[in-house]
Amino acid sequence: MSLQEQLYTVAAMALCGCAMGLLFDSYRVVAGYARMRRWLYPIFDLLYWAAALALVFPVLLHVNRGEVRVYVLLSILLGVSAYFGLASDRMVRGLTVLLRWTERTARRVARLVRLLIFRPIRFLVRTMFRLIRLVVRIVWAAAVFLGKIVLKWLRPFRLLYRQIPATFRRRLEAVPRLARTVRDLMGRLRRKR
Repeated sequence: MSLQEQLYTVAAMALCGCAMGLLFDSYRVVAGYARMRRWLYPIFDLLYWAAALALVFPVLLHVNRGEVRVYVLLSILLGVSAYFGLASDRMVRGLTVLLRWTERTARRVARLVRLLIFRPIRFLVRTMFRLIRLVVRIVWAAAVFLGKIVLKWLRPFRLLYRQIPATFRRRLEAVPRLARTVRDLMGRLRRKR
């Protein structure tokens, strides 16, 4: 392996080390911001190392055909150290600001969706139910009114009813009982409101 390839490998692995540091800071900031439970940390640590391996291995394979030597590991360590020494604090602050901005934006979008979509739909549904209830009340009042008029017109026929034989009269009495039951039921419904 030539000197140029070795220097190229050192530079690539140092950049991979910086990327691993950035990935670790991102993981740390998101975990702190999300207030993860303690038992989830080992799982996410394994995921971090899997992501770091997925980052480093293809680069190592491309740069020096996957040969792992001491200078490769030292280059990664150099990149991680350089990142944590020079850029970690600024990146943590920047990631925190980005997370806060993202959260505020998501809340504003959710509020906007509620105001522009859900509230008008809720208003329309409530208005429809109120209109339906009003129509039902008007129809019911008209039916009661017409029923009273019909009953007043039928009063003269009571005399005729008394002259009907008793067996036939019992059959006719079932109709007013049914009307009375319906009227009582509607009275109960009104009282419950």
